[in-house]
Amino acid sequence: MNELTPSMLSQKHGLDVTNPSDFNLLTQPISSAAVVARGFTAPYSTFPSGASLAQALRPFPQFGSIGDYYEHNGNWWYDALQIKVTKRLSHGLSGGLGYSWSKNLGTVAATNQPTFTTAMPIQDPSQPPKNAKSFENIDQPQMVNFYFNYEVPRFGFSRRGWRRALFSGWTLDGIFHYQSGFPDTNSEFNQHLDFCDFC
Repeated sequence: MNELTPSMLSQKHGLDVTNPSDFNLLTQPISSAAVVARGFTAPYSTFPSGASLAQALRPFPQFGSIGDYYEHNGNWWYDALQIKVTKRLSHGLSGGLGYSWSKNLGTVAATNQPTFTTAMPIQDPSQPPKNAKSFENIDQPQMVNFYFNYEVPRFGFSRRGWRRALFSGWTLDGIFHYQSGFPDTNSEFNQHLDFCDFC
């Protein structure tokens, strides 16, 4: 809500963040000679003289960054091959196997959300990048689930008696879950992104 986007700087103020001198100018205090020479002034009379030009050019210069949690400003793609095999009860045995081979891609998982984010912030939320499609940090390509249930046979015990009461009705169960690990987003994304100091 209080972002300072490259398009806003270019259209409204004639500044180009890819130009080193313009980029450096944004970090200078509003009272510096270089900023005054370019014709920029404080947005209001009590604006701190030590605050940067970038802060003065924000839509609401009296505030810093205003977080916007849970905004729907990204896209997500999930594609998977899913296989399920079930063994119905026969001879005391039943079970099942589930397998998924998937790919979880997205432009972003959340914006400034503290507990669920990718390492890829949106640089300009007003124009989300369509070419920023990459693996989500919850992507797990391979997943296998296996379970079984086996009823122990009665070993020919008679209908009554302590052995039948003690050994009948027992079952053996098992649940197994195997999956591949999560991607290392810290190294993969940070190598390809140029973070914007003013977004």
